[in-house]
Amino acid sequence: SIPIYHDERANPEEEGVAQEYPLTKDEYEAIFQPRYSIPKGPIIRSSAR
Repeated sequence: SIPIYHDERANPEEEGVAQEYPLTKDEYEAIFQPRYSIPKGPIIRSSAR
């Protein structure tokens, strides 16, 4: 369950905010990637609950 992707699609305003950011979409994703790209699955499941 990745709320980040859901928010981007559900909230079109997010795109507008991202454009305001000086970082490009690639950089923006790279910064958030490590956050939701954790190799430890159990931790993510525990956080979801």
